[in-house]
Amino acid sequence: DGIIISMLMTKIILEGSVQGYIFFQARNEVDWDRDTVLFANQIADYVAILILNQRLRNEQELLEEKVKQRTSALEISIKKEVKANLEKRRFLSHMSHELRTPLNTLIGYLELIDSDHIDKENLRFLENMRQGANDLVSIINDILDFSKIESGKMIVSKQFTDLKLFLTQFFSYYQTNPTNKEVSFHYEVDLNEY
Repeated sequence: DGIIISMLMTKIILEGSVQGYIFFQARNEVDWDRDTVLFANQIADYVAILILNQRLRNEQELLEEKVKQRTSALEISIKKEVKANLEKRRFLSHMSHELRTPLNTLIGYLELIDSDHIDKENLRFLENMRQGANDLVSIINDILDFSKIESGKMIVSKQFTDLKLFLTQFFSYYQTNPTNKEVSFHYEVDLNEY
């Protein structure tokens, strides 16, 4: 009653290691033939495949969860970055407008100064002040252009530049710069090459 007389054991092998055993038991004397042993091994192989499939499903679920978490974190990061860039653009646009107003006032007053009654040296200082103010307006416009580039609203157009005038104004500004009092500064423009 309930006593096992004969037993067949086969190993469940997965990836080169034993994962478990399958037992076939009988209450009487059994001569386990070759077909029965082959059948037991096939069952063990099938169980190994089931174990492997379950492990793969578990790993896939873990990977899917990690992908969801990382995707969610990336979406949050992108939203923060977009918001920060929008705030930066708004700030740059606002500040450039705020800076442009007093600069335009300064340029307007510089234009009102009667240059007929100013000596040559002070006239040069006045021109440098005008140029410096115009350069600042140009820099502020470039800041606005940068925010237009970021938002995809930049329109590029070709424009003629008077190189001689540009160089003259540029070097004139630095020749009278007070920090360069002890430095000699000279330039030449070859009109034949221009």
